[in-house]
Amino acid sequence: MLKGFILKITYILLSLILPFLPNSIQEEVMTQREFREIENITNPQQVIWRDDNRILFVLESNLLEYNIVEDTLLDIGERKPNQFVGISKDDEIILCDIEHYMISSHDEFSTKFKVEIPKEKKKELYFFETIRPVYINEERIIAITALDFLEKNYYRIDIESGEKKQITPLKKVKRRILIPKEVQFKKAYIRNKDRYVVEDIFGNIYLVTREKLL
Repeated sequence: MLKGFILKITYILLSLILPFLPNSIQEEVMTQREFREIENITNPQQVIWRDDNRILFVLESNLLEYNIVEDTLLDIGERKPNQFVGISKDDEIILCDIEHYMISSHDEFSTKFKVEIPKEKKKELYFFETIRPVYINEERIIAITALDFLEKNYYRIDIESGEKKQITPLKKVKRRILIPKEVQFKKAYIRNKDRYVVEDIFGNIYLVTREKLL
């Protein structure tokens, strides 16, 4: 009871003082940050934000969903080793099989995608270029050159028609993220400025969240 009273008084005092401080300081004072490791996830093949509170991890053959609010990790499905995973607008899981072939002429195809969208027929797409998906929803695939020794090109593929169009490289958006100094940063999977996942050089996964106190 005493603790609650002290917090209430603190909030009242802060509400009186904050309007006179710079906006950047106001935001930092009234923000609660949390940094925690997500256990049992190491070196995921894909990390996909389903919404602000759910994250899909592709870990080998397993599809695992982490709930931020409940701090739970659920096994929600499986995928084959050559499948890429995406999420539809209706929050359904989409799978895309990837097969590559050796070719000897321009009349042959070196890549086949087989797209599995819930409640729809499987769609097979064939391409001369050796490519792999980096993003997929129920309408389109964004793919890049799959072989490191070739020039990296980006393509947008319409799933319904199979039409492929080369596009400009995706721009990397620079965002400021805050993590403890002891974490050896490798990459980040960002939902927004208040929620992101960080992977360190050892493959460990951490969740960073920021909530406003008022």
